[in-house]
Amino acid sequence: MRKRDDQVTAPTLRMDAVEAPSRDAFAIGAVIAGTYEIRGILGHGGMGQVYDAYDLRLARPVAIKVAWPTVGASAVRTEAQALAAIRHPAMVAVYACGEHQGTEFVVMERVPGVTLAEHLRRRANSGKPFGLAEILAILSALAEGLGAVHRAGIAHRDVKPDNVMLAPAGRVVLMDFGVFLPEFAMSASGASGSPAYMAPETISGAVSSGGGFLVDVYAFGVIAYELASGDVPFRGRTAGEIFVQHLSSEPPSLQAVRPAGEGWGGFDALVRRLLAKDPFERPQSMDEVAHQLRRVSDGSAPVSVRSPLSAPAPVSSGRFVAAETSPLVDDDGVMRGQRRG
Repeated sequence: MRKRDDQVTAPTLRMDAVEAPSRDAFAIGAVIAGTYEIRGILGHGGMGQVYDAYDLRLARPVAIKVAWPTVGASAVRTEAQALAAIRHPAMVAVYACGEHQGTEFVVMERVPGVTLAEHLRRRANSGKPFGLAEILAILSALAEGLGAVHRAGIAHRDVKPDNVMLAPAGRVVLMDFGVFLPEFAMSASGASGSPAYMAPETISGAVSSGGGFLVDVYAFGVIAYELASGDVPFRGRTAGEIFVQHLSSEPPSLQAVRPAGEGWGGFDALVRRLLAKDPFERPQSMDEVAHQLRRVSDGSAPVSVRSPLSAPAPVSSGRFVAAETSPLVDDDGVMRGQRRG
């Protein structure tokens, strides 16, 4: 990889990691608040746990999120308030907030499907790369969802395949807003995120006021690169090695793994803009990104200059139309063609 400066070293960052307590907040089989039966654990991370649950009163599956005691209940409550303010298919619906035996929780839509990370792993194992039409469809739906988040004044801060769900009927859903911040607070925050998807200005602590959305644009570019190449642009043995590459190295050209024809040249040019080291050389909004993706899909060259859109983005359906090579997702979250027995 070509280095801009061989003397660049990785800064020391606080990754906001929280050690998970040894005890779960709720026991499997418990009925909390007299309404929600806990049936399993969907996942956990630095902020808290998410449970698979069932609403006994409304007879529907739900997801219940709680924060680790070291994080504080206000984290999930603030996240729920932010999500409830955004109405878009790419957002998880928030049903209720409550408290059970001193533990606050949020009841949310239980989204069936697979994460984009799992989708990437399965396609890698199959040896069949994503086609351009499929990539553009997924990215377009994701761009529209992130655009809705940004218009609400929120920067996600941890955009990555693990936090993107591919649901039935082509729905793409943004998950885990546990480290989101109002955009105006970005410059004052500590560095947070996943090393492979972190923007250079986040690593160096140089996110400018009003620049929080561009952190998400960069992470979106990493996802775009990963969908096309099968890998993230920068890897290393340590987080520090990855940070140095984000700061000083150019990613390998996508044209080394994809042909220049059939629209790949235009896609490569757009991805390079998304991954620009200087945030002001990137597309300046997710609406602009969605516009550029449509130009690639139509066979037009992406606009290389930075300029605001002259027309508003069309109303989004929040859904992608899968290409023939894309495994569809059944209503129970199983990709067709993956069932056995």
